[in-house]
Amino acid sequence: MIRASKLKGIGLVDIDRAEKIGEVGEVFIDPEARQVAGFGVRRGQSFLGGDEMLLLPASAVRAIGPDAITVGGPAVGTPNETCVK
Repeated sequence: MIRASKLKGIGLVDIDRAEKIGEVGEVFIDPEARQVAGFGVRRGQSFLGGDEMLLLPASAVRAIGPDAITVGGPAVGTPNETCVK
């Protein structure tokens, strides 16, 4: 088992496009199910200076490794989707 705090800052790689989509900025936990519900993915600086944040459901995760989390499927979306700021 991996602690949620250890996932912050780790890179996320979209295996369908073979590219890094960002880093884990937040980990959202479902307290009733006692499992990860999703991730807030930091995607660099926004126009206003803060980090852009993409919300990614846990269902998009394919594997968690020591250096990256691989994700895939339609839940990952496209690089041009609107991000939460």
